[in-house]
Formats: sequence, structure tokens, C-alpha cells
Amino acid sequence: MRLGRQLACSVGFPIVTSGLLVLAIFFGLGALRSSKDDLSAKTSLRGKVRDISLQIVASRAAAGMRSTTNHVTTTMVPISVTATEQSQAAREAASSASALVAGMDQMDSTARALLEQAVNLEALVAKSIVDDARARPDPQRGSEAAGRSPSYSLGRR
Repeated sequence: MRLGRQLACSVGFPIVTSGLLVLAIFFGLGALRSSKDDLSAKTSLRGKVRDISLQIVASRAAAGMRSTTNHVTTTMVPISVTATEQSQAAREAASSASALVAGMDQMDSTARALLEQAVNLEALVAKSIVDDARARPDPQRGSEAAGRSPSYSLGRR
């Protein structure tokens, strides 16, 4: 019996060991698959948490940009109003300057016309001479000339 026992042990032991090994591999693969699924779920959860975190950061950035945009708009409105007022004042100044230039041109042409008239008047005064011969009685002509009023003639010197 010893031989049967030995034979049974030598044949049975590897079979039992192989069976145990198959069971261990089967349970090990199941545990490995479960660990893999857990790791995959954790990775997926981390990705979702990261996405949510990025969305929160983007939302905060958008809120910050909205706040900055509102601040810039609030600052730009008075500047725009002032620029519009300055533009209107500049247009009015340009219009006034144009009117001033027109007035200056008119005064210049008036001054030139007055100068021309003064020159003409001076020439007329220089050419005008009182005819003393007609104004005084001529002793040779008699009293006929004496009754006349003095006359002026525009003679040349």
C-alpha cells in the first residue's frame, strides 16, 4: 500500500496543485479585472473632476473678464462723452475760425477799397484848383464877371 499511496500522492498532488493553481489564477484574474475596473473608474472620476475643475476655472475667468469688461465699459463711457464734447467744441472752433477768416478777408477787401478811394481822392484833391480868375472880378471885363459866383474847375497843375 505504500506504493499505492506513493503513487496516489505523486499523481494526486500535482493534480490538486494544478487545480489549486487554476483556481488561484482564476481568482487572481478576477481580482485583477476588478482592480483594473476600479482603476479605470478612478481614472474616469479623476478626469471628470479635472473637467469640472477646468470648467470652474473657465467660469471664474469668464466672470473676471465680464467684470473687467464692465469696468472698462464703465470707464470708457465718460471718456467717450468727453471726446464727443471735445469734438463738438473743435467743430465749433473751426467754424468760428472760418467765420473769423471770412471777416478778416472782408475787412481786408474793405481796407483795400478804402485805400483805393483815398488814393483817388488824393489825386482829385491834387488836380483840383480853384479858378481864382473867375472868382474875382476882372478889371478888364467889367462888372459882368463880378456878378458871378466863384466857380471851381478841375484843372491840371
